[in-house]
Formats: sequence, C-alpha cells, structure tokens
Amino acid sequence: MRKLTKQQKDELEAIYQFYLNNENVKRMNEIQMHRGSSCYIHSFRVAKLCVKKAARYQRYTFEDLKNVLVASILHDYYLYDWREHHELKKKHGRRHPLVACANAVRDFNIPIEVQEIIKTHMWPLTPKLYPKTKEL
Repeated sequence: MRKLTKQQKDELEAIYQFYLNNENVKRMNEIQMHRGSSCYIHSFRVAKLCVKKAARYQRYTFEDLKNVLVASILHDYYLYDWREHHELKKKHGRRHPLVACANAVRDFNIPIEVQEIIKTHMWPLTPKLYPKTKEL
C-alpha cells in the first residue's frame, strides 16, 4: 500500500474511536491481561502496532488495513476472566479466539475476513485454526 491519504487516516481513526468508545468493548477494561494491563488497553495497543506495521507493506489494500484494525481490536473480545473460572484455565489459550469471534459477530456483525483473523490469532497454539488470510 502506498502512503495513506488524510481521508484514509481519518477513516481508520473513526473506526478506532468507534470501538474505543463502544460500551461493549469498554467491558474489556474489567479483564486483566498481560502484566497488569487490561484486555482493553492490550487490544488497542495491538491495533495501533498492527496497522502501523501493515501500512508499510505494499501488498495490503486499504480494506485489508481496516480489517486488521478491527480484528486486532476485537481479537481478545471474549469478555470473561478466565482466572476466575477454574475449568477455563487450561482451555483459555485455545478457546478464547472462537469466543472472541462469536462475541464480535454477535455485537458488531464483522465480515468473514475479520472473523478469520480473530479465530486464527493464536496460531500455532491452535493448530486446527490455521491462518487463511494474508493479514496474518
């Protein structure tokens, strides 16, 4: 992809702000993630980093960048604290991509490309869920 236009940057920022201010997504703030960070903070950091890196590569279209942005925000949209549920502790790493994807489809009706990115974001920990899209 060539350098982003102001209009494209504005569109990406609008998508980012939509999810940043969404009440359902804000529930991720209640879930502890890596090193004391919340799921919410983690996901938005991942989103900024992924889009910044993906924008450097010419093989990506603007539509790809939008998909990467949404998928990286919602990749951990599982909305439960696996530390509080003993039965989920061993299965969380393999299970949460499917739960996050189902929640994202339910709440945001995300396209299939975004669904695939979310479902496969833990590969190779989830060997049956092999990445099928170039965004990964």
